[in-house]
Amino acid sequence: MAVSWLFLLPLGATFIRFLAQAFPRPVPLYMHAGIQLFTFILATVGFGLGISTSAQKETHWTADHQKLGVAIMVLFFLQAPMGYIHHVNYVATGERGFWSHAHIWNGRLVMLLGIVNGGLGLELAGIKHKSFGVTIGIVDKKWVIAYSVVAGIVGSLYIGGLVGKALMGEARGERGDKKDESYGSGDGNQSGTPMQTYA
Repeated sequence: MAVSWLFLLPLGATFIRFLAQAFPRPVPLYMHAGIQLFTFILATVGFGLGISTSAQKETHWTADHQKLGVAIMVLFFLQAPMGYIHHVNYVATGERGFWSHAHIWNGRLVMLLGIVNGGLGLELAGIKHKSFGVTIGIVDKKWVIAYSVVAGIVGSLYIGGLVGKALMGEARGERGDKKDESYGSGDGNQSGTPMQTYA
């Protein structure tokens, strides 16, 4: 699960938000969708294992990690349909709409909550409990610290990228440059038709 939230989900978002112009169409779109689908599959497997473990220990709904995890998976499940609707609408109109912003902000929320919940999961796993009559703690505190450090770095890089991209967009606007927000050439789609990509 840590790999899903700390690396794969941010990686999928990075392809479509920051690396779009580095690859020919429609590579970034396929990479984005493929990575996020793979992440969803891994997260679903981890979610199932978590439910199975809590059932064996009879600890259903006793921790914030479990409750938040259910909410995250519901939001994550909605992400793909919203992304598809956004893409279809953007191809047709060349502009972002309600579903575009819903997809973008829901994705950011899922990524943030997933990283936070990963830390809660490590904390939960490290709590000492009885197993076959022996008190054990599964996760050493150093791993919780390491996770927190990596989460901080990943979060800072992503937020920094968003801020940097926004500032670059403002600079282009002040210069009078018109650039399509989807990936492609610096001058947008010269054919006059909407870019068939993410906006």
